Amino acid sequence: MFPDLFAFTIPIVWILGNVVVGQIPLANLPHPHGVYAGDPVTASILLFADTLYTLSHSAIVFFSIIITARLVTKKIPWVLMGWGLHILMDIPTHAKAFYPTPVFWPLSNWTFDGIPWATPWFILLNYSLLLVMYCFIKRRKSK
Repeated sequence: MFPDLFAFTIPIVWILGNVVVGQIPLANLPHPHGVYAGDPVTASILLFADTLYTLSHSAIVFFSIIITARLVTKKIPWVLMGWGLHILMDIPTHAKAFYPTPVFWPLSNWTFDGIPWATPWFILLNYSLLLVMYCFIKRRKSK
C-alpha cells in the first residue's frame, strides 16, 4: 500500500478538508477523467500527487532505495518487498488512460496498457479470489 499512500494521502486530506470547510462543493470534486480546474491550488496538489505516484511506482526508485538500505544496514530490507510486489501487480492492472505504472522511470516513460480495475469482470474475479483466499486461510486456521 505504500506507493498509493505516498502518492494520494496529501491530495485526499486536502480535498476532504476543503469539502468539510465548504471550499469545494461535493459536485465539484476532482474525478479520474479531469482535474478540478476551479481552484489552482487543488489542481497543483493533484499534479503533485501525479509526481509522487511516478516516484513511488518506479522499479528504478524502488531498487535504488533497496540498494541504499542494504548498504547502510548491511541487511536486505525484506519488509520493503511489499512495495516491489505492489509495483509488479500494478503493471498489468492499470490502463494507460488512468495512472499507468511508470515502472522504468526516470530511464523511460514506458507504461503497459493493462486491464483497468473498474472492468466489471476484473472486479468480480479480483473479489472472488480474495474471498476464496480468505475462506482458505480461515479454514486452515480452524484446523
